[in-house]
Amino acid sequence: MVHSFYLIKPRLTKFDIFYKVYVTDTSFYFIKIGGQFHNRYAYEKQIPVLFEILFWYWLKKTEKKQTALEAEYDNKVNNNEVSELLQKEHNFSINSLEIKNIVINTAATFHTGFRDNGTILFTLTNGETHKFIIPETISRVAINKSIKEVQPELSIQYDGEKWETNNEHIPQPEENTLSKRIRKFLFGDSDLLLDINAKLSRFGKILNITWFIFLIVSIVTSDSFVFPYLVKTLPIIILVLVCMIILFRKEFGLQRYIQLGITVIMMLLSHEWVDLPFYLKHEYKVAEGVPSKFEFHSARKSPDYWEVVVDDVTFSMPDDIKEEYSHRWFVIRYLPYSKFILDYEILTREETRKKLQTLK
Repeated sequence: MVHSFYLIKPRLTKFDIFYKVYVTDTSFYFIKIGGQFHNRYAYEKQIPVLFEILFWYWLKKTEKKQTALEAEYDNKVNNNEVSELLQKEHNFSINSLEIKNIVINTAATFHTGFRDNGTILFTLTNGETHKFIIPETISRVAINKSIKEVQPELSIQYDGEKWETNNEHIPQPEENTLSKRIRKFLFGDSDLLLDINAKLSRFGKILNITWFIFLIVSIVTSDSFVFPYLVKTLPIIILVLVCMIILFRKEFGLQRYIQLGITVIMMLLSHEWVDLPFYLKHEYKVAEGVPSKFEFHSARKSPDYWEVVVDDVTFSMPDDIKEEYSHRWFVIRYLPYSKFILDYEILTREETRKKLQTLK
């Protein structure tokens, strides 16, 4: 028989560890299945709604991956294939014979902002202790039951006394869609940016909603390899214009200065807007030649790209360019200040050879 429950290992200087604890006839297996944002309830409580919206697909992807991983771990534990899991970092086991007692404390912890169901402390016969936080969505009664049904001989105390069943309110995360989260952010009870939306005039609400929408669009379109120049630039321009109107409306209070700061940050991050006059006048530049540098860059938090130097100008180019093109002739049309590439052409080997012969 195998029962299981979830616990959090708190860490001050690093992300917490989210464990699934498997209770067998002989041991407790502590297997890591997540971190700080271990489920929907955790990230809804810990991050602002705006960031939840921005990272929605990443959170959903992580959630799906964790579900699949947990199913895999369940299967391995049930088939007594735990040795492989214990070799992974942070995973460990405790033999039941080594446990002196288990104490469950109902007091919520400061570590989670008092949003938990207390702690559970494992004390071993050698004096070693292992303390965990019980997540707010996990019942203390259920943990006690999971342990007692598999290992009834273990001593479990509740706040230093014998176990007593108590009534617990266990909140569960609601099933939310992206559209629901956006509606909550724009019209609901979000406390982000002082939540003054309800105090605004109708025109003020329209400005506020427009600003937030174009902020999200600006962040999404910040990948210069995917989106054309106008698609990338116009959201920033509109964001700035709306922000300037908001800045002169006193009804926004302190929020207008926060929005101004965010707008300035977006202008610095997506600086292609400075080339808009040159784009409209078709005053672009052209760099031609065989690259003097052709180097691939891969990063975890940003798109992969090629660093290409042509005619002493450094460009960041999409990763779908083949390495064999490093000796070809490049013709790149770009904007002067941001070096944004409008279009480019890579000549064939034969065309490159003729170009080089002409130069000689």
